[in-house]
Amino acid sequence: MRVAELAGTVLVRHEGAEVWRPLTPDATIHIGDTFHAAAKASCTLEVADKSTIRIDQNSMLILKSYNGETQFYLEHGQCQADLESPHGPFFICTPHGRVEALGTEFTVKVE
Repeated sequence: MRVAELAGTVLVRHEGAEVWRPLTPDATIHIGDTFHAAAKASCTLEVADKSTIRIDQNSMLILKSYNGETQFYLEHGQCQADLESPHGPFFICTPHGRVEALGTEFTVKVE
């Protein structure tokens, strides 16, 4: 997984860490990383099969698992997934439920 696009201030916090750091285009992404896109910011992450997930402004997204099953947790805000077909299991969980990718494009919003 890599950072495909980055605009504005997006912060990342590694699992177990207390410090938020600015996300950079060459950042190494780890399971458990939390991404926070500030106002007027966004970030697109690309998974191995060229599928992407875009984190919109004022959003917080956590990478829960990867390889075999891609799973994110959207705490608040909005994200869009654009998946290459065929794709493996891909899920976005929220405080209200779990979305499973059955198609190739979808948006999840948590207010």
